[in-house]
Amino acid sequence: MKTYSQQTGRLPHCACCRAYVLLYPDIKRIRADQQEILNRILDKLEAETEYLTAEQTMERVGISESTLLRCQHRGKITVAKIAHRKKYFRDCDVERLRREYWGRE
Repeated sequence: MKTYSQQTGRLPHCACCRAYVLLYPDIKRIRADQQEILNRILDKLEAETEYLTAEQTMERVGISESTLLRCQHRGKITVAKIAHRKKYFRDCDVERLRREYWGRE
């Protein structure tokens, strides 16, 4: 994106515009760096997350399939991903559901 001064060949007339012209490349670089850091954090979280199948979830929590579906519909647990026609739940969500369902810490 060309700035005002690059389009017209003149210097901007007000202090705010001059500051913008001087700072724009730095702001653009900082935003790119910020996005790169965010992507790395999300990739790391994705790699460290353990997923359990619905069967493993039911076994860990100690509930039936209908109870698991009821918990899903009520928003007590969400499906983290679906792959090969199977539902997967995050381990931390399963543990939270187990504690909430049985009332234990």
